[in-house]
Amino acid sequence: MIFEDQKSVFKLNVGLGFFLRNIETCELRYYYASNNSKLFSEPFLIRNTSTLEHFNEALLAQDLLEHARLQRPNSKWVVESITNVTYFVYKIPDHPIGCVTIDLPDFVKSNKALVTLERNRNTGERYQDNLCLFRCLALYRGFSPKSLEKETKKLCTEYFRQDPNNFSGIPLKDLSKFEDMFKVNVVVYELIKHDGNVGDSTTDEMKDSKVCDSAGATTTARLVRRSLERYGNTLYVNLSGNHFSYISNIKMYTRSYLCSKCQKLWKDSNALLKHEMNCEGKGSKHKFPGGTKNSF
Repeated sequence: MIFEDQKSVFKLNVGLGFFLRNIETCELRYYYASNNSKLFSEPFLIRNTSTLEHFNEALLAQDLLEHARLQRPNSKWVVESITNVTYFVYKIPDHPIGCVTIDLPDFVKSNKALVTLERNRNTGERYQDNLCLFRCLALYRGFSPKSLEKETKKLCTEYFRQDPNNFSGIPLKDLSKFEDMFKVNVVVYELIKHDGNVGDSTTDEMKDSKVCDSAGATTTARLVRRSLERYGNTLYVNLSGNHFSYISNIKMYTRSYLCSKCQKLWKDSNALLKHEMNCEGKGSKHKFPGGTKNSF
């Protein structure tokens, strides 16, 4: 659940909560998981499922009882019980987005409006670079998925001014520079899989418009980044973890768009964009004489 809830690369550490018992007085003393008693001296950088598995392996290799025992003030105290584990998640909001060792979820892979760009269509091998956004742009400009590489590297060189093999990815905050260079609006969405209860309410037009996968779960799209530019062309991309995929048909992408502020669902992307420009988040809006609005 921790991994699925994160929208970007993050760092992860663990702390223990436990009771110590004094062998002479039988006094119990509780130690909560704190910043000063984490299990690992340095947090793990989690980029994908592979790095998460590495973290899990390191966690399983730890002697939790010994870790708690080392927190004793003296030898008169023994570990009575380990009561809980706390995960410390450190978000990295402006990390470079690329596509090295990605592992997309099945509901993203099965979306017919997406060109996922996980593997080279000619060789079948997984991409080992961070050029996914430039591949999206090449596709948008009409290049075939089987003839992307030359144009992709050309676009990256134009943007990066260095060897594309050294490109580490592009943070969301730098997309305005990308837009300015290539004269294209970039709108970023992410797909969310849920049980249909993403918010407190839906718009009337959404009541009969749900998209479900084979397991019966609902998939909706959340706006990650809207473009503030006014170019004549718009590139739509899907963000999953640390990877951009190309949205080839925004109308087929999903029939359910989630407002990140109030959690209402909207039927199409244009309706969501117009709504979010004025949305004030959760809560009821009250109008008072003079036109003033407050949220409670």
